[in-house]
Amino acid sequence: MGDVRQGNTPKSAETLIRMLGLPFKESFRIDEALTHRSASHERGRKKPIPNYERLEFLGDRVVGLIVSEYLLNMWPQATEGEVGQVFSAIVSTQTLASIARRMDLGSYMILGKGSHSSGERENHSLLADTFESLAAAIYCEYGLETARQVLIPWFAQPLQEILRNIEAAPPREPRRPVAPAEPEVIRPRERGKNPPNYKLLVQKWAQQHFGAIPEIRLVEESGPSHQKRFSMGIFLEGVLLEQATAGTKRGAGFSALENLWIRIQGGFMPDLPKKIVQEEPAGGESPGSENEEGSQPGFHTPAESQDLMPEPSPVPVLTLVSGKNEGEEE
Repeated sequence: MGDVRQGNTPKSAETLIRMLGLPFKESFRIDEALTHRSASHERGRKKPIPNYERLEFLGDRVVGLIVSEYLLNMWPQATEGEVGQVFSAIVSTQTLASIARRMDLGSYMILGKGSHSSGERENHSLLADTFESLAAAIYCEYGLETARQVLIPWFAQPLQEILRNIEAAPPREPRRPVAPAEPEVIRPRERGKNPPNYKLLVQKWAQQHFGAIPEIRLVEESGPSHQKRFSMGIFLEGVLLEQATAGTKRGAGFSALENLWIRIQGGFMPDLPKKIVQEEPAGGESPGSENEEGSQPGFHTPAESQDLMPEPSPVPVLTLVSGKNEGEEE
């Protein structure tokens, strides 16, 4: 790196341009390309002078274009992956900073006092950014073809080093095909040997809060004849509280009861008018404990769900699913 004359005074930008083999023009934006943000405010106290950042944005694209074009023309038989590997290395911050050092670009940068004192002229990232802003300034003033002719020769040395490193690197092992993930098997909810009597729990809850008896209905039947699926719903005062689907009506009804009770335990309360439940008169059976047909109190069950009902029993039981309270097959 060349010495910067008189402390923080950079070398003349005109010297840099003539070193690159270009005629110097007064309209050339070379000062903007070399001015760091720290000097932008120091030198323009009333109005900050332009700095390199906008040109660096454009220069990144200019360098990418001329380098990628050069690589494609140089290796017409190379694959996109091979060209991309070299391109990523040659436009990296490390490579661009090394080119900037060979140009002695740091001694031409216009820095603020603080940045100069902290050694920013040797900063890898700043050197790479300044090289890109210089590339943009050359492109704006002289055009793409001149930018290509001036800049590409500076990439010859790092390109040879990159190619040597790639050739010396051990070959990569081919990627092994990844076995597809096994589909997740959805298993039915595990139940204990003696699950709670959900139908009794739901009936007591409904009678206590609403003075009504739940009703189970067939909501939907689907699938071919050998793989039927049944969706059973639990209704209270015509409102669907819960439904479940299974391969049998009995199993679907049991799952719907179980799911509803879990929701009730979590605080579920349907928006239904509550009714006061009258207590049974003392010294006798409650009215309606057995109707004229001898049916038992419990869930109202429509005609399509009669196959879920157990045989009449002298003891009052819920009549939604079998007395065993299990989701066994029909």
